[in-house]
This record gives sequence, C-alpha cells and structure tokens, in this order.
Amino acid sequence: MPNLRVFKGQIHLGEKLCSIHRFAEKPKLEMEELTKFLEYHVEVDPEKARELDQTKTETENYVTRILKLVKDENEWRKDGITKDPKKESELVGLVENFYKRYKSLYAMYDHLRRDLDTGIHGGEEKNFPLSPSSSDSEYYSSDEIDGNNGKLENENQELAGSIVQALETEEFESADPNHKLSSTEGKKEYLNSDHMAAMRKIQEAEKINKNLRVEADQRERELLAIVKEHEARKTQASGRIRELKSQLTGLKFEVESLHDQKRNMKAHIQSKTTEATQLKETNIGLHARILQLEFLLKDKGDEVASLLEKLKDSENYSSLKIADLIEEKEGLHARNLELESALTERGHVISALQKKYKIKENEASTQFMTLSAQINNLQQDLDSLQTQKSQLELQIERDKQESCQRLTLVESQNYELISKFGDEKRTLKEQEITKNKKSLHFAERKIEELAEKVRNNIEDNIRLLCQRVLVIEHLHSENKDNYRMTKEKYEQEIRVLEAKTATYGAEITKMRAIVEAAHNTLSISDLVVNKLEVDNVNVLNRINKMSNELQHAKEWVTERNKEMKALKVYTDCLVAQLDDRVEQEVLLREKVWNLEAKENKEAEEKLNLKKAISQLEKKVGELEKSIKEKDEELLSLGEEKREAIRQLCVLIDYQYSRYDHLKNLMSKMNARGGTRT
Repeated sequence: MPNLRVFKGQIHLGEKLCSIHRFAEKPKLEMEELTKFLEYHVEVDPEKARELDQTKTETENYVTRILKLVKDENEWRKDGITKDPKKESELVGLVENFYKRYKSLYAMYDHLRRDLDTGIHGGEEKNFPLSPSSSDSEYYSSDEIDGNNGKLENENQELAGSIVQALETEEFESADPNHKLSSTEGKKEYLNSDHMAAMRKIQEAEKINKNLRVEADQRERELLAIVKEHEARKTQASGRIRELKSQLTGLKFEVESLHDQKRNMKAHIQSKTTEATQLKETNIGLHARILQLEFLLKDKGDEVASLLEKLKDSENYSSLKIADLIEEKEGLHARNLELESALTERGHVISALQKKYKIKENEASTQFMTLSAQINNLQQDLDSLQTQKSQLELQIERDKQESCQRLTLVESQNYELISKFGDEKRTLKEQEITKNKKSLHFAERKIEELAEKVRNNIEDNIRLLCQRVLVIEHLHSENKDNYRMTKEKYEQEIRVLEAKTATYGAEITKMRAIVEAAHNTLSISDLVVNKLEVDNVNVLNRINKMSNELQHAKEWVTERNKEMKALKVYTDCLVAQLDDRVEQEVLLREKVWNLEAKENKEAEEKLNLKKAISQLEKKVGELEKSIKEKDEELLSLGEEKREAIRQLCVLIDYQYSRYDHLKNLMSKMNARGGTRT
C-alpha cells in the first residue's frame, strides 16, 4: 500500500512541479523590472520603500529555494529515487507564497496608479518595458496565449502610429524654426526613444509568444502523462484492494481458530480452578493446625510480659530525655528564624533606599554627599551584623558542645540499660534452670529480641540527634552564605551608583551632539522632498500604462484559478475515495490488533494463574515441612515422656523391692526377738 501523503502530493502537485521547473528562472528578471519601476516611483513614502525592499528580498529567497528544490527533484527522477513528501509540501508552500508576493507587487502598482491618476497627460506618457509575468502565463491555454499576444501587438502598433503622427505634427508645426527649433528637437528625441522602446516591446512580445506556445505544448504532454499515471495508479489501487480482501478472509479464518483456542483455554482454566479450590481446603486445615500452635505460644508469651514492662520503663526514661533535646533544638530554630527576620528587615531597608535613589537620579550631583553618608551607615550596619554573626557562631558552638555532652550521657545511659538487661538475664537464668529447657530457650530468645529492639531504638534516637546537629550546622553555613551575599550586593550597589554619576555627564554631551545632527538632517530632508515632487509627475505617466497590462493579467489569473479549482475538486474526490478505503483497512487492522491484544491478555492471565498456583504449591510445601518438623518435635517430646515414665517405673519397682526387702528383714528381726524372749 503506498503512503497516502505521497499519493496526495503526486496528484495535487503534478501540474505545479512541471510548470515550476520551466518558469522558475524567468520571474527573477520580471520581478527585478517591476521592483525597479516601483522603486523609481515610491521614493515619496519611506514606509512603502521599506515594504518594497522587504518583498524584493523575500521573493529572491523564494525563487532561489524553488530552483534548488526543482533541481533536486530532477536529480531524484534521473536516479530513480522516491520522492520526499516533506520537500514536496515545502515546494508547494514556497510557490504559493511567491505567487502572493507577486500579487502584492501588482497591488502596489495598482494603488500607485490610482493615487497618481489625476496628474496624467495623454501626450506625456512614457513607455516602460514591463510585460505580464511569465510565471502567470503558465496558466494560459495556447488559444488564450495567441489572443493576448495579438492584443499586445495591436497595442504596440497603435502606440507606434501615435508616435509617428506626433512626430509629423511636430515637424508641421515648426514653421518658425528660429523660436521652436530647440523644443521640437527635444520632443523628437523623446518620441524617437519611445518609438524604439515600442519596437523592442513588440520583439519581446513575439519572443514571449513563441516561448508560450512551446510551453503550452509541453504542458499538454505533461497533462497526458499525468492522466496515464493516474489510470495506472487506479489499477494498482484496485489490485491492492483485492489483495486486502483476500487477506481479510484469511484473517477471519485466523480469528475463528483463535476463538476455538480460547474455548479450550477456558476449559483448562476451569480445571485449574477446581485444583486451586482443593488446595485452599487443605490450606484451611493447615491454618487450623497453626492456630492451635499459636495458642500454645500465647501461654508462654504471658511469662515474658513482666520482662516487657521493665523494658517499657527504660524506654520511657530515654524518650523523656529525647523530648528535652528536641525542645532545646526548637528553641535554637526559633532563634535562627528571628535572625533571618532581622536580615529580611535589613533587606527591606536597602530596597527602600534603592527606590529613593531611583526617584532622585536627576539630582545625583547634589545628593552624592547624602548617599555617601547612607553608605557609611550601611557599613556600620554591616559591622553590627558581623558582631551579631560572631555572637551567633559562639552560641551555636556552645549548643554543639551541650548536644555532644547530652549524647555522651545518653550513650552512658544506654550502656547502663544494657548492663541491667544482662543482670536480669543472669537472674532469670539462675531462677529458671529448674524449669523446662524449651521454655528457657524460648524466654532467652524473647529477651534477646527485646534487647535488640531497645538497642535499635536507642541507635535510631542517636542517629536522629546527629542528623539534627548536622541540620543546625547546615543552617549556620547558610546564614554565613546569606551574610556574604548581602555584603557583596551592598558593595556592588555602591559601585553602580558611582558609575552612574560618572556616565550622566557623558550622556549630556552625547544628547547635545544628537540635537545638532538632527538640525542638519532636517535641512537635507527638505531638499529630498523637493526632488520627490519633481519625480512624481514622471511616475504618474508610467503608472497609467501599467494599469492596462495589470487588468489583462487579472482576467487571465481569474480564468486560470477557475480551472485549478475544477482540477482540485476532481482530485479531492479521488483522494476522498482513497481515504475511505484506507480507513476501512485501518479499522480491519485495529480489529485484528484488538484480538491479538485479547489473546495476549489471556496468555498473561494464564501465566499469572500458573505463578499463583506455583506459589501456593510452594507455600503448601513449606507448611507441610513446618508441620513435619512440629510432628517430629511432638514425637521427640512423646519419646522423652515415655523414657521419663519408664525411669519412674524402674525407680518405683526398685523402691517397692527395697520396701519388700525391709519388710522381710523386719519380720525376721521380730521373729528372732520373740525367740530370744
């Protein structure tokens, strides 16, 4: 599918590119002739002269740029390189702007003709060799070119006949050669020059006629070539549309296959969801088992609560100390704000002094002494600010020392707390040696975790204090920088004031020189005005003749514009048809892209489900491992209990056997005693 912009540019600019290549070099000469004529007659108004210079430079730039683009276009055609749509659009814009400038020059000519129409005399007309633009003649057909050239030839013949009649009348009227000889000779020379100019104009018109006929033939050939290209592109577009239709059918089959795949994936996802529900049920059972174990842990957590209360007391003590330090820091911050407000007040005072100085600039010489006194006062203020600065630095150093001392106190308290925790640990270990080993290990872990938390809290508090000290130092350095900047500003303002007082004298001398130069220029301008009034009469005569030629040019331009509008309507219809087809193709592509996006989303959802399932499987595996470990712990506890019960049974049996043995001994002893008695 070719690019739509390139295709539009080829249809819309086909005629313009062919005509620009032929006439781009000719408008330079004609524009130079027109600008010379207007420069000769526009000297009365300087604003018009400026506008004329500006239009002249702009038209020259446009012509050079157009020629360059046309040469590049020819080189691309020879080399077989594809056209650049940006350069084509640029070339069209340049041609349109050049045409507008050309119209503005003829409008200026028309305006001058109307202004000077009252002072025209028929016998004093002069011929100025200016013909309609060859760039405008590109828009004529061959019949219109012949008609216009015939008109030009008739006008030139009439002009030549009038000149010959004027010569004959002058010769006839010269009856008194002694008195009228000088005047008639001047008029003869004048009329001869006009006659020669008319003949030149006729020759130029014949040359232009030949060139226009050749160009009209070339134009017709190029139009035929463009029509052929347009038909070839139509056939290409129809073939491309057929290909796109075949592609559409293929895409429809692909969409149906994708729908089938989507259904299969939905069934697969449903099976995975059932598996996920089963895994959730097993997960719920595991959660219930975990809750039972958590209840056991809560029973043992009550024993640690007493230790936590002691830790909270120590934390409260440290937080009180930190609050005291924060209050001291806020006091220092308030003091710093007070100092900043004092500096801003000083800045306002300085701005007020600057305003007073601006108001009294004209009296700078008289108020120089008062300003010097004010500068001395400002220097005294600066000295006082320096003393305040030194005092503030001493206070900040004292505050730093106090904060360092407090930090050392906090660290010593932290070490004391750590030693207390160690003592409490030892006492707890001595008290709970007889208890269960597992509960002892658990309590030790809890105590260690609590101690680590306390240490972390204390370290965080120390870091905050260090950061606050750094912030105070940063504020102190900023105050130093502000003081240095204000001092430099005051010194710069003093230097500027001294420089202004020196420059005022030089400016007064310059103003005097300017006034004298203005008087001289006024005298010169009076002479120029007189000269322009003399030249104005000649301008009126030439403008009359140009008006007729401009009217013919305007009629020709209107007819050509009508033809261009008809061609534009035809090309717009073709472009609209192509746009509709391109929009249909774009809609079909968007549908295909949407289907692909849906498939990608479904694939991403499947991947996410797989990831979630894998994560659940990992969690289930971890839970199973933890359950196995806990079951193993319970089994080991059961085995330890069984061993203890066995040992107790052995001890009981041993005690019973000893008891029976003692019984037997006692019975024997009693029996022996009875026999002895």
